Amino acid sequence: MWIEQRKDGKYVYREKYLAPSGRWKTVSVTFTNRTRATVKRASDHLEEVIRQKSAPPAQTVTIQQMVDDYIKARKPEVKPITFTVYERARKRLLGYFEPERLVATISAREWQTYFDGIGRDHTPGVAKTLYQFVKAAMEQAERLDGLSAVPIHRVRVQMPYKTVATVKAAAEKFLTRDELQEVLGLIQDQYPYIAEICEFQALTGLRYGELAALRDVDYDPVNHVIDVNATLNFNLKGNRTFRGSPKNIYSIRKVALSDRAVEIIEQFIRANDAARPLSPFPGYKLPDHFIFVSRRDGYPLDISYVNHILRRIPYKKKLTTHIFRHTHISILAEQGVPLKAIMQRVGHNEPRTTMAVYTHVTDQMEKEAVDKLNALDI
Repeated sequence: MWIEQRKDGKYVYREKYLAPSGRWKTVSVTFTNRTRATVKRASDHLEEVIRQKSAPPAQTVTIQQMVDDYIKARKPEVKPITFTVYERARKRLLGYFEPERLVATISAREWQTYFDGIGRDHTPGVAKTLYQFVKAAMEQAERLDGLSAVPIHRVRVQMPYKTVATVKAAAEKFLTRDELQEVLGLIQDQYPYIAEICEFQALTGLRYGELAALRDVDYDPVNHVIDVNATLNFNLKGNRTFRGSPKNIYSIRKVALSDRAVEIIEQFIRANDAARPLSPFPGYKLPDHFIFVSRRDGYPLDISYVNHILRRIPYKKKLTTHIFRHTHISILAEQGVPLKAIMQRVGHNEPRTTMAVYTHVTDQMEKEAVDKLNALDI
């Protein structure tokens, strides 16, 4: 360490050190005097600064740095709604841990305690989502900064055991064929074209965002096939026509249409073609000729509007647009279509979601088979 006196009378204490990059660098600290105690204080300070600067990056990564780096890296790749989930996770995480807390100082036990508390105070699902976010952020820091992700891999988020109530709840997520006809009839009485949209979804298994993003060019009228290649991002305020990338690579697919589905889609296209030259509404003037649009303004029907209508329909099961997608899976399962073929048609990569409906339907079919055997008079 060497000392230099400035023109203003203060003393600058300097020290050189070999940085991890292999280059020599200098650190300094300034004090007003040069007493023995100050020299000792300056030496200790410079030693600590050098220790921190010489430490591997993994030992200096804070929670805030880790999370912000991950969100920044993922922002260009994810949908706006996913980015919103990331922001919520960030807020929740930094509300518990000090932002400047070094990630390397958090043990597996501390992480476990944190996620257990989230599961109790909120839901196991919230804890699971937050865990997956932290795990992904830590794995990126492991890859780029050498941070060990071992602690987070030792953590387990406990999901609740299935009860009779949760098993029954699985049946609430789809409609049987008889229930589908009942529901469509109830919607038809008040909102005929909404009923046709819901029926089209039940016949194709599309996510509502995929259905809303369909344009004239995505329909092949010769082969009766639709090209599913985008989703409409409804959470973007002020932009009702933003066609974003689909949920994942498996969501890009071609879906063959039944005769009834062809009838519905062609009916909408004809109605739009007739309205486009005459309507003063801006939606009909869009270069993207969207198919499933509002009759009021020609814009794609917002999912919140359709769900609002469905909530007003009095029925024993909770009705949302997604129930018609699950209904499609149940119809195919009843017809004995193989699980893999159903997954491909609805754009699933993870079989868990498909299996939740598929298994319930096939179990019901088995019960019905036994009931029929019991009814035989042999």
